[in-house]
Amino acid sequence: GVAFFCVWLVLFSTHWGAEFTSYSLFLREGLHLSMVDMGWYMAVEFAAIVVTILLFVRFHRTPRVSRAVIVFGLLASGAGHIGMVLQPVSISCAFRFLHGIGDGLIFMVFYLGVARFFVAERTGGNAGIVNTMTMLGMVLGARRFHEDTQTLTPFSRASATR
Repeated sequence: GVAFFCVWLVLFSTHWGAEFTSYSLFLREGLHLSMVDMGWYMAVEFAAIVVTILLFVRFHRTPRVSRAVIVFGLLASGAGHIGMVLQPVSISCAFRFLHGIGDGLIFMVFYLGVARFFVAERTGGNAGIVNTMTMLGMVLGARRFHEDTQTLTPFSRASATR
């Protein structure tokens, strides 16, 4: 259980490393957004994450997360990540919102996973496992997509986050 959970954390969080490497390039070169527009575009995703978490906490009454929530979160995150490269910007932004919903659900899976797999007396310390595995995934993703961005054109470099 714990080993699978940790591997899953690493694998899922690799896409965040890809975003750290290529996201701003995509917004500037792929969607041709100004700095202000980039801020608004990013705010849409953050709003989706916050609203999703607040709704999840409001309506989810058990410490266990159903497989359906996990699958929907992964599919929403992945589909949103892929669809964000579409034009026009409004379509891209809608897909980024979908991505934020998926990431918000996965955040809840991460932290409820800590509650499920670790004893309550050690939850604070064991939350470090989530942070460590997430950081490892982000580093691996950033490293992997950094290599891709060295030889690609600006738009394909930006869309390498797919």
